[in-house]
Amino acid sequence: MSNWYEDYLAAWNRRDADGVAAFFAEHTDFEDVGLAHRISSRAAMRASAVEMFTQMADMRLDYVGGSEFGDSYYHEWTMHPLSMRGVSVGRRTNGLVTYNRDYWRMPTAH
Repeated sequence: MSNWYEDYLAAWNRRDADGVAAFFAEHTDFEDVGLAHRISSRAAMRASAVEMFTQMADMRLDYVGGSEFGDSYYHEWTMHPLSMRGVSVGRRTNGLVTYNRDYWRMPTAH
């Protein structure tokens, strides 16, 4: 059985920009901390997803795990083919994301 966050990652993996955006409130506060990129609306999230699909056509997100406490959550994920690990920390209101921070680290060669 999947949780909403696994369904959200599945929308990314399907390259479904509308599906990705549907998880967000009309007015949201999303930040990709690693890129210093902020998004403040559902429409901007959709546009950002389209741009990401263009830039990383072979991207795949795998769910690692997470937890939720009332409206707050954290969920860990891995982005392939980079094997980049990250975590999303946020809050939902009425089932839609109103606040999210993505923290990640680019893997380094050993």
